[in-house]
Amino acid sequence: MEVSNGVKKIGIIGAGNMGEAIIKGLVSWPCLFSCNYVIVSDSSSDRLKYIKKNYKVKTVSYNEELIVLVDVIILAVKPQHIYDVLSEIGKFIDQQKLVISVAAGIKIKCIESRLSGKAPVIRVMPNMPALAQKGVSAFCCGRFAEDRHKKAAFNILSNIGEVVEVKERMMDAVTAISGSGPAYFFFLMEQLIKIGVNEGLDRNIAVKLAVQTALGAAELARQNNNDPQELRARVTSKGGTTEAAFKIFEKEGLGKILEKGVKAAIKRSKELSCL
Repeated sequence: MEVSNGVKKIGIIGAGNMGEAIIKGLVSWPCLFSCNYVIVSDSSSDRLKYIKKNYKVKTVSYNEELIVLVDVIILAVKPQHIYDVLSEIGKFIDQQKLVISVAAGIKIKCIESRLSGKAPVIRVMPNMPALAQKGVSAFCCGRFAEDRHKKAAFNILSNIGEVVEVKERMMDAVTAISGSGPAYFFFLMEQLIKIGVNEGLDRNIAVKLAVQTALGAAELARQNNNDPQELRARVTSKGGTTEAAFKIFEKEGLGKILEKGVKAAIKRSKELSCL
């Protein structure tokens, strides 16, 4: 099950943000040589028109129609909709098709139980930066997934960013840290921009300062492979402005607040599971 030239067709059910990110990554993949190898379905006809116009892929109106045309099925639907989709397509999926699910919180066994035979399932938690092909995806394999299925999933996910494999019991933590994580950083940028504007900065300048600082900090951490704590220490001069800020952060318990928020996200991820 190697996704390569002329071998397999990929079906994507759900053309929302994450579905679009995957589509964008696939059609820009040099060895995927033809948009005809990606087929998309969605409940919204307007969304399908947008996807077809912008990415030149084949679209179909019904999930059952997509299933018979593809070998790899990516379930890019929201968790609350996945069981409705599986009730439509489950009887058509067996061990000949690979199912990749990006639905947060939904366990592999819950998906497997709704499919025919010993269908291979791989569960994935990507994140929003996949839209810029700068995401990170964590995946885990079901009991019927073989090395060839893992390789196919890795090849697909590599087109939207970095890929890591984890045990399924770690997926709730992954969801809270990297799945929800972009929103935490967006919130921080949002607050920095707001403060800058309140202090008299032009909004466009405040946005550029906040966004570019976040981008640069992330790139510095990536390039140097340093512990963020070490990098923060290098910025924090004794008696300086950064130290003054962190004295307040520590006094107000910013770290504890963040920990509580992430743990709430982990709890919610568990609640979304069928178990």
